[in-house]
Amino acid sequence: MHFGGLIWKKIRDSTFLTPQQYEEAIKDAFKDVGIPIIEDVFVVPGYQAYINPHLLDISQAFKLKYTNCSGFLIT
Repeated sequence: MHFGGLIWKKIRDSTFLTPQQYEEAIKDAFKDVGIPIIEDVFVVPGYQAYINPHLLDISQAFKLKYTNCSGFLIT
């Protein structure tokens, strides 16, 4: 059984205003298949800390000194 599909079928046409409503809908989706406990973990990772080491410094990229127009180097 595909649990993601089971949840999706239950919640696809629903609107949830609280995490508690979402939790109840998921528990209701599983009640017929016999899974007694569901832990829903909502995580907001620190994206900025993850991305910062991979960003390039492009603050000077569009300054005339550093641009190359149509193959002609401007000095």
